[in-house]
Amino acid sequence: MTKKFIIVIILSTLVLKLSAQQVSKPDSLPAFIGHFNVNKVVLEVYKIDSAQVNGIDQTDRYRKASAAIILYTQSNYPDTLMTVIMPGEDSESWGQLRKVNERPLQTPKSSHSISSIQFLWAFTNTVDGLSGKAMVSIERETWDNNTFVVSNIKGNNGINCKFNCIQLKSKLQHNR
Repeated sequence: MTKKFIIVIILSTLVLKLSAQQVSKPDSLPAFIGHFNVNKVVLEVYKIDSAQVNGIDQTDRYRKASAAIILYTQSNYPDTLMTVIMPGEDSESWGQLRKVNERPLQTPKSSHSISSIQFLWAFTNTVDGLSGKAMVSIERETWDNNTFVVSNIKGNNGINCKFNCIQLKSKLQHNR
């Protein structure tokens, strides 16, 4: 074999390995969406970048678990649902959104926009089967084409979470 042929084979192998790593990256959009069945339509995906639970920093745990907040619909269910999914721990809290209130907020620059969504979330945990309700506020701040999200979840079970997220996908129709 010639040196050129060997180099081409080595480079091809490296490209295939890098491509496989990118597809299987646990906190990528395809990985998050891959956890859903075919009857679900993903509307928005927010990758959790930092997390506080009852005031305690849980960032490392949520990052290691590739955590995300996902808004979606199901073909057999008329309402929008939300899940806080942690594929690395094989757990999620999911449930229906009620009393959704969305409003744009004033911004000084045209390349910058802020919107706020508030709703009641009726959730169920897959790990312990516990159910409850939570008030959720999501504030989206967009600079050029990057959207950053702060989500506050105040549960009736005494659990309060604050997540700083990066929006990976937005397909939500905001005229509910």
